[in-house]
Amino acid sequence: LISNDYFTGVKKNFGPNLSDRIVSVKEIIKDSKDKSITVIGRGEGSQFESFTDNYKYLLWFYGKETKERNGDIIYVLSESRRGITIDRRK
Repeated sequence: LISNDYFTGVKKNFGPNLSDRIVSVKEIIKDSKDKSITVIGRGEGSQFESFTDNYKYLLWFYGKETKERNGDIIYVLSESRRGITIDRRK
């Protein structure tokens, strides 16, 4: 674990790092404009309620709040060793 730099992404053995998540969150903010959003997870790890917490926090940090349900746009996020996939619904 010590040999991995999770902030700069030198080695990507454990999925997306903070930088990857920030890029994804900024894409969501840009795409959603002034509409309300709901963020849900899909894939490995998404069975845990906390799966989307990192994204919700970063969205809040950058000025975009989320709704638990019934947002104007729903973003479905999945993570893998290859990166983050964002699917837009609605």
